[in-house]
Amino acid sequence: MKSINLIIFITVFTIFYPVKNFGNVFSKMLIEQNYSSYMAAVDTMKDNDMALLLKSVYYNQYMIDYYNNSYEDSLDYILKKINDIPLSDDENCFVKGGVYLNYAFYMQFKGNIWSALKYGNRGAGYLRRIGPKSRYYNDALLGVAIYDYGVGKLFFRKSKINKGLKELSLVADKGNYFDLIAKNLKILLLYNEGRYKEGLKESLQMKEEFPGSRLILWDVVKGFGFLNEQDSLIVYSNYLINNIKDDTSPNNYNLLTVYNWQIKAYLKTGNAEKAKEIFEKVCNVSVKNQYARDIKKLKSDIINRYRSKF
Repeated sequence: MKSINLIIFITVFTIFYPVKNFGNVFSKMLIEQNYSSYMAAVDTMKDNDMALLLKSVYYNQYMIDYYNNSYEDSLDYILKKINDIPLSDDENCFVKGGVYLNYAFYMQFKGNIWSALKYGNRGAGYLRRIGPKSRYYNDALLGVAIYDYGVGKLFFRKSKINKGLKELSLVADKGNYFDLIAKNLKILLLYNEGRYKEGLKESLQMKEEFPGSRLILWDVVKGFGFLNEQDSLIVYSNYLINNIKDDTSPNNYNLLTVYNWQIKAYLKTGNAEKAKEIFEKVCNVSVKNQYARDIKKLKSDIINRYRSKF
């Protein structure tokens, strides 16, 4: 379930252009997977440095959402380009920190943990240069919060975990541009800390605002799964499956993951016939993709796990 497990990091820098006319428009477009409108808006911007940052976020999320590496060269180009940006003001620190942290998340997606830590540490360092009086402070704090939380989890440092959660809550409550993203990240971290009821409640609230979002639907389905509410999981996972399949380039890795959850749910509720129907859908899922080996393995694991039951 690589794309959704990592989406917590992908969306950290969704709105990097704090101008009143834009507000949190960029975050809404990414949450709703409105990629074409997002890039059209970026192309109208005159600030090339900010545009680089916004493009890096788009490339990262797009590749993970669709499970391919189509923009990897573009992401590498931006990484090299921002090296020439001087640290002359808060905005430049914000751009450089955001790009580096965004690249760190892509390295994590590819499984290169040490590169992720190297670039993540560099990015967080630039963001920490931005003081509380800056208009970029709350936005920058979101990236710092996720980095602090991630380091805390990786190295079992409870103080770092708590620090990251506190920083995230501040952005969710007081952020002018990242409030939506912070709320979504808060849901995922609540799940990660075993606070399932709180996370599900907040995910359902966000679904009311963004009913067609894969990101939010996934939060809802995971919440019902954590609480062992199988009937509700089945209902909302059908919405998620339709969303994935209706997209122009369906992510079959995620499709298989949701099918796997559904088979488990139907078996737990005593509906073996429906479970078999979903199992047959698994058998027909295509494994052609840039990351076909991963998808093929997941499909094989599901088939081997349930073949004897049907």
